Amino acid sequence: MKLLTDAKLVTESGGKRELDAVLGRCIQEHSVEALLSLQLLTRDDYGGFTMKTEMKRAAALCLLTFGERGITSLVEIFEQEPRFSNATLILQILSQLASGEYPSLSSDLPLDLAELVTTHLPPIASISQFAETMLNKVVLSITDEDDLNSWVGVTLQMSFAFQGRNNFSSTRKLLSAMALRTLTVGIPIIEQFEELLRASPNDEPALQHFLESNPLLLDPLAVRVWPRPDLHGKKEPDFLIQRADGTYLVIEIEIPSKSLITLSNQVSAETSHAIAQALDYRNFLQIRYQSAQQTFPDFRVPDALVIVGMENSLNAEQLETLRRENEARTNLQIIGFDFLARRARTMLGNLTHGRVSIERFRLF
Repeated sequence: MKLLTDAKLVTESGGKRELDAVLGRCIQEHSVEALLSLQLLTRDDYGGFTMKTEMKRAAALCLLTFGERGITSLVEIFEQEPRFSNATLILQILSQLASGEYPSLSSDLPLDLAELVTTHLPPIASISQFAETMLNKVVLSITDEDDLNSWVGVTLQMSFAFQGRNNFSSTRKLLSAMALRTLTVGIPIIEQFEELLRASPNDEPALQHFLESNPLLLDPLAVRVWPRPDLHGKKEPDFLIQRADGTYLVIEIEIPSKSLITLSNQVSAETSHAIAQALDYRNFLQIRYQSAQQTFPDFRVPDALVIVGMENSLNAEQLETLRRENEARTNLQIIGFDFLARRARTMLGNLTHGRVSIERFRLF
């Protein structure tokens, strides 16, 4: 443990020269002890020493030679000690990596050490997406808005200092992470929903309540939602939704633990029952169209949506059965609860990152 012992000595009484020597040994050894030493050197505040920011940054840059393990270490340092010096350093490095570029090494490391680090860095393409995920995680984990605004403000200033005012790529990544906090259906809501599906697959009242509180999970285009509307005292669907395009959707939910497609590749009894109910509600509203128009703004005969079971529990043949069932039906779709979370994550990525695949193709 000689390397770790020397790293501790640097934090207690060493200067920049001693730090650079230990950093070089860490890069060359590239061992578990080296990783632990770099974590210590990044975490420590060096007794408030004037050069602490430069020393912490130098160690943090060397951590990047460990790829995803090094990035995870940076996030863990912040989680364990969420103070100003750690937050601004880690936000700046993660936003730079997320933009598809490594931070500059020449201003923080001597030339020989910078060259050594460069030879050990993994390709940026292999870690940029992971860095963006970790950046979002860090920003979303900060509960104090004053701390967040202060840390992000200083990080943006640091970005200008290290990148120049003509390069806003890392700034955009940081602002995108900030935007995730304000979205109605962001990562925290999606993760809460996924946890509810895992922990309470039989609790329909809890699911109903969660979806009432977060109706955009049911339909991203929803503008009006009526939970359990009383239809003349005779019918009560789980949800009726009006979409932004003026169309309506009647929804019947079951529970995640119920079967969606049987092992014999047939629609399950639970799914068939939910389909029958959803179509019954649709027909009921269609027959009473004029009455519905007086209650629901610009009412149209609704499409129907059935949500039951989990699609990730289906094998390839069962998924094919589900696809054929949906293709064969008009004005009705059958999905699993996990489809809602998967769609929300896709839309969130489109909104915050603009990652839509555009491909040129001609069918001959």
